[in-house]
Amino acid sequence: MTGWAVLEALLFAGGLFFWRDRAYVAAIVVVAALHFLPDVPAPVPVVLAAWFAGLPLLLTQTLAPWLLYYARGYGLVIALGVLGRSAWISSDQRSFAACFEAGARSFAGRTVEAVDTAARRLASLPRSGWLPLVGACTITDLLVTAGRYRQAVECAAAWDAAPAGGVSRMLYTNVRLNAVEALHNLGRVAEAWTRLRTLEAMPRPTRHERNWTALQRAWMLAAEGKGEEALRALETMDVSGPFAWPPCYRAELRYARARALLAAGRPGEARAEAERGLAASMRASSRRNGRFMIARCALAEGNLEAAVREFRAGVEDPYTGQGGDELLLYGDTLAQLGRVDEARAEWRRVLERDAESAACAAARARLDATPDHPLP
Repeated sequence: MTGWAVLEALLFAGGLFFWRDRAYVAAIVVVAALHFLPDVPAPVPVVLAAWFAGLPLLLTQTLAPWLLYYARGYGLVIALGVLGRSAWISSDQRSFAACFEAGARSFAGRTVEAVDTAARRLASLPRSGWLPLVGACTITDLLVTAGRYRQAVECAAAWDAAPAGGVSRMLYTNVRLNAVEALHNLGRVAEAWTRLRTLEAMPRPTRHERNWTALQRAWMLAAEGKGEEALRALETMDVSGPFAWPPCYRAELRYARARALLAAGRPGEARAEAERGLAASMRASSRRNGRFMIARCALAEGNLEAAVREFRAGVEDPYTGQGGDELLLYGDTLAQLGRVDEARAEWRRVLERDAESAACAAARARLDATPDHPLP
């Protein structure tokens, strides 16, 4: 048995163990048949074996997280995902590539495209194993980003038992944290706290789990006006080291601290954090959210006109997902300045952009409270 044949056999054995896919077995048969044809160069079956075994996918798997989280290479990841729709024989391989493609579309601000990609190509995954958890993590994150909070909660409900550990438990934590955020945005705050505490109580938490649950706790505490508690929660995070916290989420860490500082009555420090977050932003949503956070800081400083300018910059940003709380606050600020018609326009925008949020109900109440302009 030649070295080429040994390499081919090892590639196929590894791929068969990893993917366990009927189409992949068929690919093995097709490539094996090449050996019965005359004058087929020995490297050809090996190259095909490597392709079908998913070596290009494994390369994508290695590159995509770096491109997404560290290098802002969204276009390249989308291209790799598109290639993966037909290039890899295994449906699992195609689904895995779809996760990265959908994430890249979302990071680039193309949220609707991202949700459609996930819905078409990931929603039918089974409810066990690590790959479906990757899909569930992707889908729930996209649904929250798109403001489809109820669907995110329903999707996460399929994963009610924590895996023992490893990558599966990390992904499970992400799925459940997405559900916590969705519940909080829906105004189901008590349920959100219950689920968060359940995650925090998991035995032997990893640094990833501790950091992300602490960040979610800080956001929720700050939203309740408990600034000092929120700051203490953020202090428990360990983001030291080059890979402890993805650069694409550094802005969110700054914004969480800014929101906590606002709740603690320290608007000057909050503005400094928000500006650092905006400067560090990589994702489309982070840039828009930075404008909104700076607007909140200006409002806390009593500078209503500056707040209006920053709110307007956020509204006019190309990214339009979520943001109901900020749009509601923008409308309130305009109303405080006596610009009622403009305020009503922003309250209506809450209904358009963040229709499932608790802010939407508050915006509708404000519109209904204006008797001269009843809501149709």
